[in-house]
Amino acid sequence: MGGFGRLVLFYVFFFIRYHYMTLSDAYTYNILASMLNRIRNYGFQIFILKFQFVQQEK
Repeated sequence: MGGFGRLVLFYVFFFIRYHYMTLSDAYTYNILASMLNRIRNYGFQIFILKFQFVQQEK
């Protein structure tokens, strides 16, 4: 995994931990759902580019 992937994982982990500690579960699930939708739409293109980049490195 490159630095970008690690950064994304760290951000998502921190985001989940922070909201679990400070907000109610229902609100947390709403935020996670909207965040996952954003990742699915926006992140999907990033991961395609990332895979192409990994293929070129080999």
